[in-house]
Amino acid sequence: MKISFWVISIILIFICSAGPVAAKDMTDQIFYPEYWYQQGVSEFLLKHYDRALTLLDAAIAQDPDLADAWYWRGVVLSALGDSKESAESIKKAKAMNPMIDDPFHRRVGPLADLSITPVPTPRVVKDEEQLQMVETNIDLSKQPDPTGPDLVITSFIPRVREGNPQLEIKATIENQGYRPSTDFFITFYASNDKTITRDDSPIGYYLIQNLKPGEIKHLTGYFPMDRMEQGDFYIGAIADQGNEIMEVSEDNNVAVYPEKITIPDVKNSAFLVTTGSVPFVSEEIEKDTRFAIIRPDLVVNKVTCQESAVQGGTLIVNTTVKNQGTASAGPFKVSVYLSADARITERDKEIGYGEVTDLGPGMLREGTAVANVPPNLLPGDYYLGVMVDSEKVISEENEANNILFADKKVKITAGTKPTPAPVQKEQKLPDIVILEVNSDTEGIPGGVMNVTTSIRNEGTVDAGSFIVELYLSFDQELSDEDILLGMGLIPELPAGTQSDGKAPTPIPADIPSGLYYFGILVDAEDDVIESDESNNVRFSTVPVKIK
Repeated sequence: MKISFWVISIILIFICSAGPVAAKDMTDQIFYPEYWYQQGVSEFLLKHYDRALTLLDAAIAQDPDLADAWYWRGVVLSALGDSKESAESIKKAKAMNPMIDDPFHRRVGPLADLSITPVPTPRVVKDEEQLQMVETNIDLSKQPDPTGPDLVITSFIPRVREGNPQLEIKATIENQGYRPSTDFFITFYASNDKTITRDDSPIGYYLIQNLKPGEIKHLTGYFPMDRMEQGDFYIGAIADQGNEIMEVSEDNNVAVYPEKITIPDVKNSAFLVTTGSVPFVSEEIEKDTRFAIIRPDLVVNKVTCQESAVQGGTLIVNTTVKNQGTASAGPFKVSVYLSADARITERDKEIGYGEVTDLGPGMLREGTAVANVPPNLLPGDYYLGVMVDSEKVISEENEANNILFADKKVKITAGTKPTPAPVQKEQKLPDIVILEVNSDTEGIPGGVMNVTTSIRNEGTVDAGSFIVELYLSFDQELSDEDILLGMGLIPELPAGTQSDGKAPTPIPADIPSGLYYFGILVDAEDDVIESDESNNVRFSTVPVKIK
């Protein structure tokens, strides 16, 4: 409703002169029916029905033609159990405004009912006639929207899982209001106290789109703890932290876990696993709990091993595997790897494994494995990692916590190599060579480039199956710093024949821009005994530009 400057000024004077008068008494002293109506709706949404009825009655007493107040009075009376009086009140509201229960049209009506009324020229008021504006702590422009959405975080559980360098958070958010929300962010924070504010340290966020009335979102987020400060913190979240949505209530958008969560130092080797390095949040689809599927969750609890070994020797590895899920698991495989970079990838070769036939929920299984160090592994310091369910045969609650590395690196030293028997001149052997390597000249990170190769057996004997590996290198020499793009198997290559190939090759998304050379390594696993072992590597002569 429109209120002139004069009425507002008088209201403000009354508000300031009222001082500490209780809210229930102010309704008799302040003539502002629209305000009391809005406050009555807010009290109803808080389930303070008696107070809501008092405020709505005050609004109607001051303006008997306020249809909205009559309508919500009927809603409150219905909640109090007075069906007859509720129907009468809503009937009066509809008599004043037939569209009172239409949330879209009830304030403007059909377009045909709109009319343009000329605005009269305001009277010029002399300076001495101007009323003095009085400051007040009531901001009438920012009242809650009693018919709007209402975002509430109904559950919030953070968790640090053993051996996983990511903080796991499960949260549930619901729109308990009357209209859909626009898009908004839920932001997660770490705080030194239980009061979560926008000034605390944000650890991640998620965009929720168009949350309908009554709709519930179940979120699961994983946040890398290497980006967080170590120590004990309260973990919480704020829905619509920018206050961009006018809601029924702005006082229920924050959730905080009641106990402090310890953020450990995940930069030591015990936490180096092959999980993502950026925050990730996903929505879970709500399922009928009558048909809920319980799953196992396999983790490597502990890894110990000797601190040194030799090429071609053995390595004793002790492991403890745990099922921290809610269902039994088995059978599954536990594999042991040596890695130069604390990440287990296809380039790392399995050096030992064990089989677990069955592991019940909450159970531990200890074991000892004798791993064989490859004779051609370069001397140096390596991470020793153990992967549970390495063949990915078990469907788990969490697939990101299956790897654990030993606390200390393993030093691999050169072993005594047997002197190879001299090759007789008349001995006939295969000889695998690379005739050419060509590719596209430009590419982008995450893109695909075409690479063509020609591989020939120039020996006098057929070659059996062997592995071919494709690399990207800053120079034209193969080293441990080169990037392995992929590998393939050639089942056989008869003497005097060649294999020509063309393959679209994916480029890693995180590769730095620059000039690279494509390189080919044939017989990467030394499966074929050749007359010449020095010609198994070749790089392209023309560099490619990754930009």
